Amino acid sequence: MVVTMDGNKNSVFRTRDWVALAAALLSFFFATQSSPDTSIKLKWYIELENQHNMVDPFVSDLDGDGRGEVIMLSGASGSLKVYNLAVTRNDEQGDNGPVPLEVDKEVDMMSGLRLSSGRRPVAMGSGYLSAMNSLQHIAVVRQDWTVILFDNELNLIWETPVGAHVDRILGQHRSKYELGDVSVLITPQPATRSSTSGGVVVVTGRMKRKAAVFASGDPILSEAEEAMLSRLSFFAIEGSSGL
Repeated sequence: MVVTMDGNKNSVFRTRDWVALAAALLSFFFATQSSPDTSIKLKWYIELENQHNMVDPFVSDLDGDGRGEVIMLSGASGSLKVYNLAVTRNDEQGDNGPVPLEVDKEVDMMSGLRLSSGRRPVAMGSGYLSAMNSLQHIAVVRQDWTVILFDNELNLIWETPVGAHVDRILGQHRSKYELGDVSVLITPQPATRSSTSGGVVVVTGRMKRKAAVFASGDPILSEAEEAMLSRLSFFAIEGSSGL
């Protein structure tokens, strides 16, 4: 396409077109040159008593009210906590400083259990078991391959062990291995076509030698057994029954 400015009526661009183009370019220039009048301020924080073996926290809308909650799980104490982000703001008093979030719900997952028993929580996640429900569930995976499901109020729904294959292979050497690369997913997709549960909890993970055992270099299992444990294991558990 050829553009001319010779005043010919057949020109592709007329004077008013060039004026509009120039105005648009000037607007773009000033918009990119002006610095935005924004700032990042700390609004809230969470006081941590013990950060040892902390499972990665996340934010999710558990109760479907349109406002997120912070879900935290300490692998050391086994305490699962939900913090409500709808904190009371003190802007009206002229204090714009950050405020600590208060615990809205809490459950002790290690009640009556010893941490050395291999039941330390190592992963968690949340999601919907039904596409028609606005309430989410929370799934927690422990070091011994036990999967625990809670509702949005942290009421226990079910607790299911899925690591029988690990116990068969490791036997007396179980304490020398740990669960790694573990993740958990909650989805409303049914586990099978015939399933009516409307949801499934998917868990993946693999077993690996503990750092001290790996450093020693001493053989523990056969090469075939080591290869089997090093592969990712997948488990799909019905959300309604835990089976």
